[in-house]
Amino acid sequence: MVNKLASAYREAIYQFSFQGLNYNLEVDRKNENLDRLLGSLDTSQAAFITAFNPQSQILSKTENTLNQSRLVKRVEQMGFQYLKGFSTDQNFSWPKEESLFVTGISFEKALALAVEFNQKGFLFIQLFRPVKLYFVSESKE
Repeated sequence: MVNKLASAYREAIYQFSFQGLNYNLEVDRKNENLDRLLGSLDTSQAAFITAFNPQSQILSKTENTLNQSRLVKRVEQMGFQYLKGFSTDQNFSWPKEESLFVTGISFEKALALAVEFNQKGFLFIQLFRPVKLYFVSESKE
């Protein structure tokens, strides 16, 4: 992965809301509010993933919306709960990418979704641990 792109992924804003509170996910940082939320949802892990702009190639709003709808249906078929969110860059100069905070999903299933929707990476969250960014090319074995 090109270092500039990897850096952009690490520094991006990842956000979702639940019951009127905004949750910001920061790569390699722990988040006590997020830990409390996971506990209240009776889960110890989650993933933050999108179907927008596969392989970091910009698609039209129509194509991205269609891909995201497919991701939502797939997550529902798998039986997971999710909260809608978005990601963008620190300066909000990138268009927002609709994303899902998928609760209770395993790392393996999150990776499979990222592969299925042709994404370069995703965030994986575990209770009491820092938020981690995983690149698909480095995670497949």
